[in-house]
Amino acid sequence: MANIFWVIVAGCVVLLLLAGYLWWRHRYAHQHHYLHDSVAEKGRHKPFFRDRAMARRVSAVRKQFTWSRRRRAESEQPYASGAVTLDMATESPVVPEVKVPEVVEAHNATQDVRHLAEHGDMEAQFAMARLHHKAEGVERDDAEALKWLRMAADQGHPIAQLNLGRMYYSGKYLERNDLEAIHWFSRSAYQGNALARFELGAMYLEGRGVAQSYAEAMHWFRLAADQGEPRAQFNLGLMFHAGRGVKHDPAEAFRWTRMAAELGDARAQNLLGLLYKQGRGTAQDLVEAVKWYRLAAEQGNGTAQFSLGAMFEKGDGVEQDEEEAVRHYLRAAVQGEVMAQFNLGVMYAKGRGVGKDLVQAYVWMNRAAQRDGRLARFCATVTRQMNADQIAQADEMVRNGRPR
Repeated sequence: MANIFWVIVAGCVVLLLLAGYLWWRHRYAHQHHYLHDSVAEKGRHKPFFRDRAMARRVSAVRKQFTWSRRRRAESEQPYASGAVTLDMATESPVVPEVKVPEVVEAHNATQDVRHLAEHGDMEAQFAMARLHHKAEGVERDDAEALKWLRMAADQGHPIAQLNLGRMYYSGKYLERNDLEAIHWFSRSAYQGNALARFELGAMYLEGRGVAQSYAEAMHWFRLAADQGEPRAQFNLGLMFHAGRGVKHDPAEAFRWTRMAAELGDARAQNLLGLLYKQGRGTAQDLVEAVKWYRLAAEQGNGTAQFSLGAMFEKGDGVEQDEEEAVRHYLRAAVQGEVMAQFNLGVMYAKGRGVGKDLVQAYVWMNRAAQRDGRLARFCATVTRQMNADQIAQADEMVRNGRPR
């Protein structure tokens, strides 16, 4: 019995040591993000991605991310209120005296505008707010700009009211106050200002400063969309697409999304490309999908850049061109698109559309793995094919966070 007892004890000790070793390896890999195995093991493995099992895993990962991307598109977030708060909206006629080519003339014109503003002309008051905000003919003075902006808004100037609402919404120049933002957006919206109507609809959609109401959001978005506001059109398309506050209607979703896309909205162009690719609300048309993805990608939309790369890689709706696929994957990968980073790593590892480079393959796959741990095993697969110098170079690039 004593011998059996010690055998059991010895077995437990061995299991504990093994568990500790496995835990240490797991912790080390996740702490340092260098997901490679011993160089001495590389001879035990087949070249990267040549065995069928690995190819099947890569294909499965791509399909899984494709479906998750579709789900994200279906639940994509609409434009929020106050999305444009970095500068003052200027859609308003300006008194003629402000059009000045020379410094002296600008000074004299500013005095004329100030005279009108001081005597209660709301357009001149709004012009003074702009002049102080833009430092045109006067020194920049945000406090002075805010003073004139509020005076114009109090008199009913719709663009001044819009800007004041945005300032309260964003907390820029003024303390953030959703109730004040609603107040000024409403005053401007009831005067027919499309931008304010969009902002008010977004506030109702978010439930900021008011109780959330899809019906009110839909009401204000539709008014703004009918006036040609692309963000309102995009939000309407999303609401019909997702059935949010309204019956799911692919045809209406497609109609509003196309209207926004034709006005140059990059997010709408990207979504329209997806609708054409999937044949939702319209007949499937891969050529049209490529067209709209390209327009969005040219505006810097990372999702569209990734989608366009995938179209070129597969030859969907366009002649297959792996070099073009790599170019678009790179643009999207730099912006943080996880699957673009992963696909770019695959292209480098296989030498498709670009010279084979395992270091670059590892760096891009590592970036993707840091965002999604499910991809970590592919980093390990890459490094089994690398020598010690390549691994050291890859580790240094990961530490610096700067691929070539």
